[in-house]
Amino acid sequence: MEDIAAAGPGAGDGDWPNLSPGNPSHIPEIVSAWRRLTREAPDERFVEAGAHYGPSRSSSGLVEALVDYFNLTYGWSIGPRNVVVGPGSQMLSSVATSLFTGPGPDGRMRPAIVPGSGRTCPDHP
Repeated sequence: MEDIAAAGPGAGDGDWPNLSPGNPSHIPEIVSAWRRLTREAPDERFVEAGAHYGPSRSSSGLVEALVDYFNLTYGWSIGPRNVVVGPGSQMLSSVATSLFTGPGPDGRMRPAIVPGSGRTCPDHP
């Protein structure tokens, strides 16, 4: 991720919040399980299961499973319209920032507040 920070304004001044702590841990038992499951995957479905992302909205089965999980686990009442599936947290954070910050319908700026960055909203210190 150094290439992204080096290309931005103010690079090197320490103002960039670290958005990469979501990288997966290398837990030996998990790595072992993935290796075993990869070897056991049926050859005819390996590409579909392991390297085919499907539609940009994701598969309806995955979206429905996520809806069911959050509704059952947390008592929520969300539907498929409340679920976004993407290739990673950094890309989804970038999309969300683009969608929900900047000028609002009333012309007021909607700032991005990054938890843990020490920055606060000018209207809500």
